[in-house]
Amino acid sequence: MRQGSMHCEHATILAARSNPLAKIDSSSFKKNLASANLKCDGCEVRVPKLWICLEPSCRTVVCTTSHTSHMNSHYKSLHKEAVKDACHCVFMNPRTLTIWCYRCDCELNPFMDGTLISASGKHFLKTVVRCMQGKKSKQDGDGGILDLDMPGLVGLKNLGNTCYMNAALQALSNTPALTYYFQNCEAFIPEARMLEYARQKNHTLVDSFFHFVHTMWSGKSAILSPVNLVSDVKKCNDMFQGSSQQDSQEFLRCILDKLHDELTYPRRVESPSQIIPIQDEKLSKMKSVQLPMSISTSSAGTFKDSGKSSSTTKGTTSSVSYASSRSSTSSRSAQSSENSSLTENAEVTPARATAPSIISDIFEGTLESRVRCLSCRKEYIKEDKFFDLSIPIDKKSKIIDDTPNDKGSKDKEGGVFGSLADSFSWLGMGNRTIKLQDCLAAFCATEELTGEDRYKCTQCDALNDCRKTFRITQLPETLCIHLKRFRYDSYSSKINTYVQFPLEDLDVTPFFKSTDPKELKNTKYDLYAMVRHRGAVGGGHYIGYSKHAVDGCWYEFDDTYVTRKAPADIAKMEAYILFYKRRSSHRDEDRTRISKYMTKPLMQIYDKALMVYISRLWFCRWTYLTNPGPISNHDFLCPHGGINVAITRNVMDMVMPIPRIAWDALVELYGTDGSPVVNISALESEREMVCDICAFEEAELDKRRKREDHDVTRLDSSAIANGELWYLIGADWLKEWHAFKTGDRPPGPIRNSQFLKDNGQPRAGMKRGVDYRGINKNVWYYLHSIYGGGPEYVRGALDLYAPDPKTIPAPPSPSNSRIQHSHSHPHVLTYNHSHNHSHSHGHGHPQYMPAPRHNYNQPLVLPNSIPQLSPQHFQQMPLYPPNPTGYYLNGESRKAPPTMPVRILG
Repeated sequence: MRQGSMHCEHATILAARSNPLAKIDSSSFKKNLASANLKCDGCEVRVPKLWICLEPSCRTVVCTTSHTSHMNSHYKSLHKEAVKDACHCVFMNPRTLTIWCYRCDCELNPFMDGTLISASGKHFLKTVVRCMQGKKSKQDGDGGILDLDMPGLVGLKNLGNTCYMNAALQALSNTPALTYYFQNCEAFIPEARMLEYARQKNHTLVDSFFHFVHTMWSGKSAILSPVNLVSDVKKCNDMFQGSSQQDSQEFLRCILDKLHDELTYPRRVESPSQIIPIQDEKLSKMKSVQLPMSISTSSAGTFKDSGKSSSTTKGTTSSVSYASSRSSTSSRSAQSSENSSLTENAEVTPARATAPSIISDIFEGTLESRVRCLSCRKEYIKEDKFFDLSIPIDKKSKIIDDTPNDKGSKDKEGGVFGSLADSFSWLGMGNRTIKLQDCLAAFCATEELTGEDRYKCTQCDALNDCRKTFRITQLPETLCIHLKRFRYDSYSSKINTYVQFPLEDLDVTPFFKSTDPKELKNTKYDLYAMVRHRGAVGGGHYIGYSKHAVDGCWYEFDDTYVTRKAPADIAKMEAYILFYKRRSSHRDEDRTRISKYMTKPLMQIYDKALMVYISRLWFCRWTYLTNPGPISNHDFLCPHGGINVAITRNVMDMVMPIPRIAWDALVELYGTDGSPVVNISALESEREMVCDICAFEEAELDKRRKREDHDVTRLDSSAIANGELWYLIGADWLKEWHAFKTGDRPPGPIRNSQFLKDNGQPRAGMKRGVDYRGINKNVWYYLHSIYGGGPEYVRGALDLYAPDPKTIPAPPSPSNSRIQHSHSHPHVLTYNHSHNHSHSHGHGHPQYMPAPRHNYNQPLVLPNSIPQLSPQHFQQMPLYPPNPTGYYLNGESRKAPPTMPVRILG
């Protein structure tokens, strides 16, 4: 913009015309502008260097190029300052909707604040932009002009076959809980907290997505070019490099996975009293399930509606244990429903524990697959986390009527899936109308695995005929359903079959495993977004559709075009990805009732003594999620009730004031995790709430980080000597240890159950570098002496499935060793405790061990069985030693740089 231009009067002049929108409202003119053959009236130049004159009587299309400018020629020949109806200096780009005044040499953005444009000029230009933002004819929408100042109605510029990104991004932008989080919970975002470990992890995607959401909902632009976000996504995955067309669902999975990794909540040390052992008599083994402190052990499955007793319970829950309890609650409710059918001849693989985040809070569910061998009757039960369900619409496997009704007997018509047992010709092959519920039923129905699909039974050690069934064991807050329309067999093709889907009341009860009445109350979903693919496999176009959270209307987002749509038109679309939001009528009633205490007029008259602070993160979950968990202020408070300044930098941005009457009503419904009530006056001086205990512990923890990093660097090696063994260790735990080095919380005990079954055998499908790594014995003993855990697993070869070459036996560790450790500082009582350990090392046979603690006030003494370290053990090893797998610790290809420093490699 030219310096010194404080006001442009030309938009005001155009707004004063008798019919300023005569040209813009013309369907024929808009159709011409949308044509792919649009070019300059004076030459052959095409988009994006084309501009149209906004003079109502002028329909000229001009260009701006380096060698010539027909915009300049048009302005000089027709614009007359003193002549009425001769204002030919304001131009608009029909693709980017940028408005430029040639006379004032400045850009006119009517959505920005300022005095450059008058109020009437802004209204005129906004109307022009919104009118041009719609499709070329009124038949494409409902005929209405978009709200001039409605936030969120922003088109996305196509950066070269990026329509698959734009459609998915519009759905994420219109996910209310996610949008609220990025708008109001900025202090909980690692990059915003400015933590050292967040900067070292290089959280680039969350930063660009944060700015994307803020721009989309700022109301200051009608079109956005997501250059930075698209660039960061391409850096995360080589698949999206270049300008070729890609799959929108694959892009959605990529961005959700990456955001989940970057937005994980800070891990906090849980109270030992929160670990409650539960005996499973059917499986004859013990399991430890984490429960929040507000849950009574007698109910042990759901949060208590009344929080009177739970509010006095001591302990910390925070967002991390909230997510853990959410997962555990679902698992236990599912477990109770299956105990009657579970036999000892079953192999159970639970879902891998993942760090919680706002992404998992919104999108994550759990799917159980159950495979039963028809020869020995052994069952293989496996749970997997999912962000979306890929549902086939042309399933041709043999479906078996194996679904009992509620009373435990077969329905006369075959139970819920009885209509599928006799025939499957409707799956894209008949004239019957296919419904989304039919596709879900076919996906979850029991099917026979025969022929090439036979399953290898480990008990029979052979490929046998089996039966397989899917069930959802944990319902997500947002159910994302991907209809598999593309086949990639001998040749690529697309299934264009129309699938009828409900806009409201999608009931997933038949596909949900739980029998808990409280869980079954919230099994209905309402559609709020959709992605549509138009065209064939080789070439096509993605379009997004979303229900706006403010006005409740449906809109079509076709790159830069934004058009209002009728719900009936949405229901007729050929859906590719569907986004359903979980409905909870009784929670909506609670929100409406409690929100009345927090209206703006009441908030202004409340006395300060009647106001308290609550975590913005918990308030976000309460506003949009069905089960927000117990109230937790430990998202911003330390376990001692103060502020840990090392991890909580912007505490006032992490809280929001609410009246005490609203707090009491929320406690009555959800209980608390023992968090103290924080009055308004308590946080007026943050210095008074700084926790001296945490400050001391953080200083000691920082010393520990440096010591462990230094020691492991000296002990690490990229190879082992002949006759020695590799010690395998879980990659996820190793990630947490690397995060701890750079500022995160300490990891728990070593978890090798990530790649090992309960019987010590490797799990199927484990990948080196993704699921496990190899370290030498010195590093293993060092880490195990500090963290404990296991089980220990040693091999002469790093490949988990390759025949193990002959190696020497693993050196036995000292038996009955006593590790004495103590902790003390001025603010807490001194305590001492010890552990007795008795274990031995076998050749590839894991041994579970307790988790001893190392006293950092004394030097570490390695076991006597470790030979004297030679000088080469203390040399700096290469940062990235040879790695035949081609993967780094975090699973990324070696072609791209890793997301964090990695030294322990095998």
